[in-house]
Amino acid sequence: MVYLMSQMWIWLLIAFVIGGYIGWTSAAPEAHRVNSRDVP
Repeated sequence: MVYLMSQMWIWLLIAFVIGGYIGWTSAAPEAHRVNSRDVP
């Protein structure tokens, strides 16, 4: 049971890291577009 719990925490951490990475990479281009708009 403890082994299953540790496995679940590892998969939860992996999913959190992957989700955060995808969210950061998808939000970065939008920030660059805003910066390019502000600069004349």
